Parts: sequence; C-alpha cells; structure tokens
Amino acid sequence: MESFITGIFQDFDNLIISAYFFSLALLVGSLFTISFLVKPIIYCIKIPHERYGKSIQLLKKYIFFVTICMVVMMFNGWIYVLGCECCTKDLTSFISVDILKVFWFFMVLNFIYIYNKYRAAKTFFSKKDHVQVHENLELIFTYALPLNFILSIVCAYFDVVTKVGSC
Repeated sequence: MESFITGIFQDFDNLIISAYFFSLALLVGSLFTISFLVKPIIYCIKIPHERYGKSIQLLKKYIFFVTICMVVMMFNGWIYVLGCECCTKDLTSFISVDILKVFWFFMVLNFIYIYNKYRAAKTFFSKKDHVQVHENLELIFTYALPLNFILSIVCAYFDVVTKVGSC
C-alpha cells in the first residue's frame, strides 16, 4: 500500500502539492474574508431577525465550502506524508509534520464547534429566540472564526517549512 502511494506521489507530486496549497489559500482567504470583511457588513443590518437570517444563510454556505477545502487538504496532505520519503528521513520535517497534525486537529475541532454552534443558532432562529441566536452567532464570528484564521496561518507556515524544506 505504501509503495502504491509513493508511486502516486512520484507521478503526481506537483499536482498534489498545488491542489493542497490552492485549497489552503482558499481556506485562509475565506477565513479572512468572513472574519474581517463580511462580519462588519452583516452587523450593519439593523433589523435583528434579518441580520440573524443572513448570518445563518452565510454560515450554511461557508461551512459547505470549508468542508470541501478541508477534505481536499487532508486527502492531499495524507498522500504527501505517506508518499514523500523525505518527511520520514529528516528529523526537522518529521517534527514539522507532527506539529502540523496537532494544529490541524485543533482546527478541525474548532470547525466542529462552529458547526455545532451554527446548528444551535439555526434551531433557536426557527424558534424565534433571538437572544440565543445572538449568543451563538457572536461566539462563531467573534472567537471561533478568527481562531481558525490564526490556526490556518500557522498551518500554512508549517506547510511551507515542511513541503519546501523537505523535498
């Protein structure tokens, strides 16, 4: 199995790394856009029911987009780590890959938290409990999305260190 993956990586190494970094750029850019550009515009809507509805619609589309990006990145990262023999020979690359896994783990946990808060906000929105909707959306937009933005920048740094420095 490992020789099969090594063969795939050797045949499609540029495509795998390019798809990975393209997905990473989309993820970082989308997190920046949501956290620092879209949030202030949504908060300018004065009618709470309309603001919460737009926020929930935005989060629904955004969660779908981020899920696709993360699946592509995890699949390509998995092929890269298993297929590139350089990562297991060099101690620095090996440690960078482990650190990267930890940051990805926290990013995925935070994304699961965002999804759970989105579902709670959606449920409370259908019940017209605006206080709970506001609290859930505030947690998402104020804390969880900026945290994922910071984690994705750290992941991008370790990705560059690992992938450019090892092979």
